[in-house]
Amino acid sequence: MSFSKKHEFHVYALLDTRKKGPFWYGHWKFEYEPFYIGKGKWDRLQGHLLEAINGYKTNLFKNAVIKKIIKKTGKNPFVAIKSKYLTEKQAFELEIRLISHIGRRDLKEGPLTNLTDGGEGSSGVIPSAKTLLKRGKGIHKTKSKRDYSGKNAYWYGRKHTKKSLLKMSKNSYWNTHTHTKKSRLKISKSKKGISNEKCRESWDIVSPTGKKYTTDNLKEFCIKKKINYLSLLSWYKWYGWTIYNKTNKYGQRG
Repeated sequence: MSFSKKHEFHVYALLDTRKKGPFWYGHWKFEYEPFYIGKGKWDRLQGHLLEAINGYKTNLFKNAVIKKIIKKTGKNPFVAIKSKYLTEKQAFELEIRLISHIGRRDLKEGPLTNLTDGGEGSSGVIPSAKTLLKRGKGIHKTKSKRDYSGKNAYWYGRKHTKKSLLKMSKNSYWNTHTHTKKSRLKISKSKKGISNEKCRESWDIVSPTGKKYTTDNLKEFCIKKKINYLSLLSWYKWYGWTIYNKTNKYGQRG
């Protein structure tokens, strides 16, 4: 059976796989609850997924449902083709009937996230040069130069509610993670000043000319000799100066 290009449309339903049926609307049966009715060609689901993932503002309500389904089930919404090989007029008529029978959520008539009663579309419409120019300007539009600092900032003069603060606290990273024993010991030593034990121990120091010194306060010695204390302590060498720790914990004996 052959069909002309006029019979290339189909009507489909996006189904919420979190809500198993069957669901009956008139003589139409759905295995899961439908949340959107559409008319299109080929694989229209990919278009809906891209709109949801990229945050397009075509239908925020529908996009939010798609994201929730993917987040909870790990899978894309199920697509049920209700009729295919239709002309555009037939597809529009069936789309309108299905939306009417199932009901729109924004009108509190049913579960559909459709924002219209159906029957709209732009198939076969060729945009004018003026329209294409407007689209191009919209795509390449530069970011707003509005100042968002100070009083113009969103959070200026605002505060989180107690409920919001409690929620953030519960979702804190450290509520589900703990420091390792090694990490806790390191933090403890740092707070007690043990991390600075290097500068309090006895050091042998050799100058660039070979002259030897001994000190119990490396930092003070470096200040007097105008030596970079941190570099010397980190690398044990600095422009010909070399240090050795008498406890043999750091550096190396010559």
